[in-house]
Amino acid sequence: MDNRVIFALSDNIYIISAIVLAVLLLAGLIWLLQKKLALIRFTIVNKHLNKTQRKTLKKHFAFYKKLSPELKEAFEKRLIHFLYEKKYRTDSGEAVKTKKKLLIAAYAAQLTMGIEHYSFHKIKTITIYPAQFIGSNGEKCTWEVLSTGEIKISWNDFFKELNPKPGYIPVGIKVMAYAMKLEGLSPIKEQLILHRTSELFRQAAPSVYTRDHVFKHPQHYNRDEFVVNCLINYFGNPVSLKNSYPEIFRRLEKCLYSGL
Repeated sequence: MDNRVIFALSDNIYIISAIVLAVLLLAGLIWLLQKKLALIRFTIVNKHLNKTQRKTLKKHFAFYKKLSPELKEAFEKRLIHFLYEKKYRTDSGEAVKTKKKLLIAAYAAQLTMGIEHYSFHKIKTITIYPAQFIGSNGEKCTWEVLSTGEIKISWNDFFKELNPKPGYIPVGIKVMAYAMKLEGLSPIKEQLILHRTSELFRQAAPSVYTRDHVFKHPQHYNRDEFVVNCLINYFGNPVSLKNSYPEIFRRLEKCLYSGL
């Protein structure tokens, strides 16, 4: 056989061997990564709140106090995922106290109670400011949800509104409603069967429930914005929503838990 043919065959064998080896190495890395992620998920799933953390929730988070033991357990599992999967930081780079992380994560658990397998994958970081801060629009903000997956919160406003006055909706509810908008609202849209000309969408009157004018006329926003405002009222002002828009409340109740 011609030496050139032999060399060509040898080169092809080396190339094929290299490709096979690279594929095997890649498969091995993927397997190891999957094992690591599974271990992380297992570790998080098997974490539990301690007595101090439960005491903090009972003292500061009214929604948690009203839950039955079974619902408390489901709530805590949701909370734990948000508590340990996200990166928390202050604007000055200091470590964030567990109490602050816990209460922020509590709102993530509250708004997703009842939705199966819902997670805030797109939310990566929560930055906590001591007071109001300058947002991306150049104005003072009490909270902000960025498309990059970052949540910014003024702790003074957040903590002050944990138990708000009548007519006030907590900062935490608004933040997590918009975080859900970033994540995706499909489970809730399916219950509302929303489109711009739907009866439910056109029912939303220009009347308002809160200082922030949460319910605007539907001509001023799209379907996602409409769903977000339904969410905010469902958790922040459930009695008013139920009395004024019973059909919207009934449909939301199929996939969410209001605590009423």
